Amino acid sequence: MLKLILYILIAVISFLLFVTGMLFAEQVPVLTLVGIIGLACFSYTVFNCVLNLLISQDH
Repeated sequence: MLKLILYILIAVISFLLFVTGMLFAEQVPVLTLVGIIGLACFSYTVFNCVLNLLISQDH
């Protein structure tokens, strides 16, 4: 359960990085990279969260 909460927290933070990076990418070009990293972290975190839920459901 604690792992799930941690994954959700990381997913929210990663999504906020993505949104911030995409909103302000025109003013600060480095934020484009931050947005891409945020999106990758968000995808990876959601994948791990779903995978853990499926594994725990099988047992």
